[in-house]
Amino acid sequence: MGKLAEQLAFMAMRGFGPRVEEIRRNTFGYMIAGVMFATAYVGIIVASWFFLTPEVGPAWAALIVSGGAILVGLLVLGWVALANRRAERLAMLRRASLTVDPLSSGLAMELPGLLRNNPITTVALVSGFAFLIARNHGFGRSPKQD
Repeated sequence: MGKLAEQLAFMAMRGFGPRVEEIRRNTFGYMIAGVMFATAYVGIIVASWFFLTPEVGPAWAALIVSGGAILVGLLVLGWVALANRRAERLAMLRRASLTVDPLSSGLAMELPGLLRNNPITTVALVSGFAFLIARNHGFGRSPKQD
């Protein structure tokens, strides 16, 4: 759902014209490439069957060609599953990195008003938060002695 919203926002900013042209161009190119790949695939299957027929007979040649096609298909499905899992993991990491802490975002929104109203208190407050964050991440502690 996030990708759909992202695409809609992108199209709203750029307009629909360039996106429609891109989709039309890609669809036409992929259709031509698909027809050419399908023709090549059928040619390879027929040629391998003709090559194997004198050696092992027509039935075994058909079984060997079919088994090879199934094996390649299963390998491609496995590769696609791994690629999808990796892409999902990267998308989840990207979403997690974009998640904003509500405390820090609220503080960032209030900071200009605080600075205008009472700058000394604001500096003390921000310094305290910086100190707490630094201590939380391990800064300022003496090294452990055994």
